[in-house]
Amino acid sequence: MPHLYTMKPAIFDVAAWIPIAFLSIVLPLIALRRNINTGYSFGDVDFRAAAAVYLAMGLISSFYLLKKSSFRNFFTPIDTLLFSLFAFILFQSIYFNSTFIALNLLLFVIIFISVRIASFSVSFRFFLSVSSLAMLTVAVFFMIALGPPVDRWIGGIHPNIFGAICVAAAGLSLFSKGYKRDVTFFVVIVLAAMVSSRYAVATCLLIFFLFYSINFSIIGKGRIFGYGLALLFLIGDLIINSSSSLILSVFEVSSAGRGLGSGISGRDDLWAHFLPQFLENPVVGYGFRSRSSYIGSHNGFLDIALQQGVIGTSILFFYLLIFLTTSAREIFKQSKNQYRGAVFSTLLGLCMGAQLQPQFFSFGDPFGVLTLICLFARGGFEYDKSNSKY
Repeated sequence: MPHLYTMKPAIFDVAAWIPIAFLSIVLPLIALRRNINTGYSFGDVDFRAAAAVYLAMGLISSFYLLKKSSFRNFFTPIDTLLFSLFAFILFQSIYFNSTFIALNLLLFVIIFISVRIASFSVSFRFFLSVSSLAMLTVAVFFMIALGPPVDRWIGGIHPNIFGAICVAAAGLSLFSKGYKRDVTFFVVIVLAAMVSSRYAVATCLLIFFLFYSINFSIIGKGRIFGYGLALLFLIGDLIINSSSSLILSVFEVSSAGRGLGSGISGRDDLWAHFLPQFLENPVVGYGFRSRSSYIGSHNGFLDIALQQGVIGTSILFFYLLIFLTTSAREIFKQSKNQYRGAVFSTLLGLCMGAQLQPQFFSFGDPFGVLTLICLFARGGFEYDKSNSKY
C-alpha cells in the first residue's frame, strides 16, 4: 500500500484545496438570473476563481512531485489508457488547430496530477467529507437565499445544475463518519425532489443503495428503522394518493414543461440529435470539450462519443471497465471498514446519472469534478486505516 504523507502547512496540502475547488465552481451560480419570457437563465458565471484554484493545486502538486520522490505507486497500470486518452486529445488539438482543446487538455492533466497527489495525503478523506458539508451547505443556502423553486428553478439556477450540487454532496458524504452521510442523504433527496431533478434523485438513491449493499454489516437497527419508515411512507402515499402522490409529483413524468416527446427520461427528443452528428465525424469526433461544435444530446456518454469519436470513446470505455472491475475485486479482497466500496458506489452511480446529464466529466460543475476525483484518486485509498486523519 502506498505511503501516506502529512502535508504541512495546510495550505500546501493539495487535499485541502478540494472543498475550495468545489465552492469556487458553485458559488458564482448565485449571480445567474432567469428570463421569465424565455424560461432560460442569463448572466455570466465567473469561473476565474475556479481557474485560479486549479492553477494553485497544479503548482502545489508540481512542488510535491519534485520534492517527494518517494511517491510509490503514483502511476497504476491502467493509467496507460489514461495517457493514451491524453495523447489522443493532444492529436485533436493539432488536427483541429485548436488552442481551446489544448488548454482544456492542460487543465485535464493538472486535475489528474492534483487529485492523485491529494489522495496521498493523510487528510484526503477528511477533506472529501468537508467538501460534502460544503456542497450541502451551499444547496441549503441557495434554497433559502433565492427562495422556493419557481417552475423548478432556484433563482437563475437550472434544476439539474442544482441537482448536481446535491449529487456531489451525497457522493462525497460516503467518506463521512457515522450518521453524517445519512443526514446528508435525506436532505439532498428532499432538495433534489423540490426541484424535480429526476436524475439527481435517482443517482443519489443508487449511490447509497450500492454503498449499503456492499457494507451491509454497518447498516444497524437505526438505519433499517429510518430507511424502512421512509419507504413505508412513500408506498402508503402512492397507494392513498395514486394520481397525486409525492413520487409522481417529483418525477413529473407527464409534464409538458419537460419537452414534447421527451419520454420518461426527459431526454428522448434530445438523444435523437446524436446519431446524425456522430456519423458526420465518427473517428476523430468534434474535439475535447468542444461543445459549441455540435448540438448536445444531454447524455454524458453520447456527448463524449461526439467529442472523442470512436477512438477516444473506446479508450475511455476500456478505462472505465477496467477501473470498475478492479475496484469490485478489491472490495471483496480488502478488510472491511466504513469506506469499503465508496468509490465504486459513487462512480457507478455517476455513470448512471451521466445518461441524463449533458457531460460525464467537466471542470465547471460539481457532478463532473466528483467524477474526476473518483477516476483519478490512487487505487485503494478508501481502504487506508493506518496514518489516516479520518
